[in-house]
Amino acid sequence: YQWSVNGTSVATTNTYTYIPANSDIVMATMTSNAICPSPVTAHSSLTMKVDPFAHPSVSLMATPGDTVCKGTEVTVTALPTYGGQSPVYTWIKNGVSSGPGGGYVFVPVNNDQIYCIMQSDYLCKLDNADTSAVMVMTTDTPQVPVVTISASPGTMVTMGQMLTLTASVENGGSSPTYQWVKNSVPIAGATNAIYASDSFSYPTEDSVACVVTSSLLCHATGFKWVFVQVARVGLGTVTGGSTISINPNPNKGDFTIKGSMGTATDQEVNLELTDVLGQVVYKDKLMARSGRLNSNIHLGSKLANGMYLLTLRSAECSIVVHMIIEQ
Repeated sequence: YQWSVNGTSVATTNTYTYIPANSDIVMATMTSNAICPSPVTAHSSLTMKVDPFAHPSVSLMATPGDTVCKGTEVTVTALPTYGGQSPVYTWIKNGVSSGPGGGYVFVPVNNDQIYCIMQSDYLCKLDNADTSAVMVMTTDTPQVPVVTISASPGTMVTMGQMLTLTASVENGGSSPTYQWVKNSVPIAGATNAIYASDSFSYPTEDSVACVVTSSLLCHATGFKWVFVQVARVGLGTVTGGSTISINPNPNKGDFTIKGSMGTATDQEVNLELTDVLGQVVYKDKLMARSGRLNSNIHLGSKLANGMYLLTLRSAECSIVVHMIIEQ
């Protein structure tokens, strides 16, 4: 017999005893003394694997994380070191044993505490078991973004006039996303806090909304809208030049509309009162004699307190006045 370790001859007996190092290549060659051997020699080799003595340990990993939205399913996985081929795990949640396995799946509530105990079968272990650190779960509740829209120069413009709408957001996080929508159709490329356009409908109103999705851990979406009205260039009196007034304002549903429609002719005027949702809650027709109005309106006490838009339209002019009802 001829023994070699990593190519170096070490012994000629039929057995060889030594303390190996990891990855040693040990080879034995036998030369036969039989009368007619074929072949005369035979050999075999193996590569030694030497494991170190070590203390087993285990840590935890949570997917998608240890901070999640309320109602989210979480998988907690044990990450062993020197656990051996088949370690055994025991999971403890809030002090109660919750089963075996290398992973634990559950829907946490806020401040749930979970850890695991690992029994190691590693060959050269210095301890039989290890206990992981305690993982404390945090659950978050979605917050709906609160959106407000400011309009410059206002929601009443002339044909071709540039209108700039700016969205302000609370509960939006550091980088919320924006999508402006006109008449229920998303506007291509309008994905910033500011939207500017000079293309609005006449004589109908355009509903322009900004839909905001928060960048917080628990994404939520909120929106706000405004109604944009267009008056024909050179006709009538637009926002800022109108002499129309409401008295009293605020009122309890009884008020007087007084002022000029900006012309000197008799005109029929359509009156619409809309709430903040854009719903028409009152309609009427008035006559502006020589372009002037002096009409008493009686709405009664059925309308809820709040802000309303009073729209006056004639053939040549469209005027919007804000009105508050306080019963």
